[in-house]
Formats: sequence, structure tokens, C-alpha cells
Amino acid sequence: MLNLNISNTLRFQLLALLILFPTVGFAAPLDRIVAIVEAQNVTEKSIKTRIITQSEVNDVANIIASRLKKSGTNIDYAKIAKNALDDLVINALKEQKAEQLSITVTEKDITNLMRNVERNNKLAPGSLIQVLMKQGINPDIYRDQLSKNLLDSRLINRVIKPLVTVSEEEIKSLYQKTSGELAGEEQVRLGQILIAIPKSSSENTINQASKRAQELRTRLINGENIATLARRYSDDSSSSKGGDMGWFKRGQLISVVDNAIFNLDKGGVTAPIRSPQGIHIFIVTDKRFVKPTHNESLKYRVKARHILRAATENKDNQQLFNEISQIRKELQDSKGSFADFAKKYSQDGSAKDGGNLGWFTEGMMVAEFEKAAFALKVNEVSLPVKTRFGWHLIVLDEKQVLDSESYAAKRKKLEEQIRQSKTKLLYKQWLRDLRASAFIEYR
Repeated sequence: MLNLNISNTLRFQLLALLILFPTVGFAAPLDRIVAIVEAQNVTEKSIKTRIITQSEVNDVANIIASRLKKSGTNIDYAKIAKNALDDLVINALKEQKAEQLSITVTEKDITNLMRNVERNNKLAPGSLIQVLMKQGINPDIYRDQLSKNLLDSRLINRVIKPLVTVSEEEIKSLYQKTSGELAGEEQVRLGQILIAIPKSSSENTINQASKRAQELRTRLINGENIATLARRYSDDSSSSKGGDMGWFKRGQLISVVDNAIFNLDKGGVTAPIRSPQGIHIFIVTDKRFVKPTHNESLKYRVKARHILRAATENKDNQQLFNEISQIRKELQDSKGSFADFAKKYSQDGSAKDGGNLGWFTEGMMVAEFEKAAFALKVNEVSLPVKTRFGWHLIVLDEKQVLDSESYAAKRKKLEEQIRQSKTKLLYKQWLRDLRASAFIEYR
């Protein structure tokens, strides 16, 4: 039920799937075995050896090569194929390790995830398949990628998260960096030089552009003026303004640029960054921290649970209302746990978690649900609420003011930020160790 932007976020996810799971490509050679993979067995369970074929490698590599070719990039197909094989090996090892640990992903799990995607993007129940097909995505491929994502999540929950600890000192240190004397939102002012590379450029043209970009970067580092260099050499429209692009906050630029510039001090220059347009060099011409503005009315976030009796063709509106009303009456009469009732009666994917929806803010849920949830007091159970998904009961677990700058208000978010960063790094290391200890035979 999270309100993700279907035109941006979902489209980005779908395009990523196309890259990972191609349906078009170069003519495939005779299929053959290219790798045999077997994870180290630390249990008594037998492990099924995974065989990777040439056609599997081609399926992943061809679409990447086609995309790079369209952007005018010189293609090293052997390197692309090697990277594709590496990805397939890692996926095989994860699947084998999950089998050892009795971690499974069922078809029902995937179906529930797809229902959640529909709710998150405010799609009608059962309409995701049509959306996928309109975007040119094979629904079976989409389900397969969801399965891989869920397997990653369950491996992390079982193996990695128990190893991650966050100290109070780490949380306070991050708080001081983000909310000390410079409390507020970090913003940077950028200057840019773009060396354009037309599509279908020759290798010599690309090499010359790369050489010029490196030379210009060196001149910026040595103190030459960005405005002078941009006006003379930049192919970007900002050249008329001396390369000035204005102010940016985190998340407004593509991730590769975002990550590069926010790690620089004032006057710092990025390494050349390639894009479909050409090669970019960015310089941080200024830096500031902007205090968040506070509206007169307080902003909140809430943590809630719900019970859903889902809309179906077999039940009319009155039947569903009667069912949810009876559940509410039983809940009140028994003084039982809302979570237990959700596990027993809810027809939503959150039922197994006691109906837990986690934290959400205004604009993230459908209007009827949001209005009812934010009107509740903590531990109060709503009257039946109707949405296009069916009839709901909602209970409010927690409610927090969003615009407080205190350590107490930010502590949980900062802790989670540190925990996620550590988890990501540890998982990458775990995968490297998993590969190092496995039996892998390349042919």
C-alpha cells in the first residue's frame, strides 16, 4: 500500500529486469557446460550440483552488450560474458546455501509480493500482469527476479543480521555529523564540463574524448577557473553560464554522480564520469547546510497494523462488511491480541506478521486508509474502513512527530541507517567468502 511512483520507481525496476533477463541477443553458439558449482557443505544435507550453460551466460550478456552498443560504447564482449558468468555463479551459490539452511521461497510468497506491489503502486488487484506486459516485461521473468530478491532478504535475515551490532557511540557520532552545528540538509553547488561523444563514435574518437576529459580535470585540480574552461570546452548547455548547474541536494542526481559529489569538499573535482551523452567532470564550487522548514501544523508518522477482508468476485460489499464487523466485535469481546486476529483472519500478505504495516507517513497509503489511520489514538482500533482492496480494521501501534531535531527523535532512524550500511557490507563479504570456499570448475 506504499505510494511508490509507478511512472518512475516501478519503471526503473522493470528496466532493471530487462537488463538482467534478456529475451533478445546475438546468435547463440552450440550450448555447452561452462561451469560446475557446488557450495561448501557445512550441514548433513546433500547439495545438488549446479551446472551453468553457455546459453545462460549469453542470455545475460547479450542484452547488456546490445544496450552498450546502442549508446555508442566500445564493446568488450568477452569481459561482459565473464561478468555474466560471475553473476550466475554467485546466484547458484546463494541458492545452494539457502537449501542447506532450509530457507525457501514459495510460489505463494511471490504471489503475495506481487499483491504488495499492486497495493504499493495503487494498482487494482490482479492488474500487475497487464502493467508488466505493457512495459514489455515477461511476468515469469518478473516473478523470478522477485524470488531472487526475497532469497537475498531471507539469507540476510538468517545469516547476516544476527552478526550486526550498532553501538551508542556510533549513533551519536552520526548524529553529530548530520545534526550538529551544521544541522540541516546538505546541498552542493556544481560546475560541469561535458565532453560530448556522439553515438556510433569510433574507438579513436572515444579515446580522444577521454584524454581531453583527464586533461581538463587536471587543470581544474590545479586551480584553473571552471567558468573559463566550461565556456571554452564544455558541450553542455550550462557552458553559457560558465558550467554553473546550481544547487543540488542528495537524491536529485543519478546515483553515480550523487555518490561522487557528496564525498567531496568544496573545490573537489570528480573523476570523469561516463554517460550516454559523453564524459562529465564535476566540481563542487560551494557547499551549504539548509535547515529544514517547519510548517505550522506538525507532521507525523505512524506505525499500524490491519486486518483485511479482501474484495473478490464471490463476495459482495455487504458480505465483506458483515465479516469485518464480526471480527471487530469478537476482538473487542475477547480483548484478544490484534496481531493474533490478523494472523487468523486477514487476507493480506502482512497477515503472517500480525498485520504489521510498519511506519508510514502521509501520502503513502490510499486516501481512505490514511485518513482513518492518522485519526486514531495509540492502541485504538478503527471502525471498518472500505478501500478498493476490501474492508479493513486498523490499530495504531505508535505515532511520532517528524520535525523534531532532537537526538531522541532521530536515534532510531540513525541506528537503522548504520545497521543497513553494515549489513550491506557484511553481506558482500559473506558472498566473497562463500565463493572462495566453494568448488567451482570452469570449462
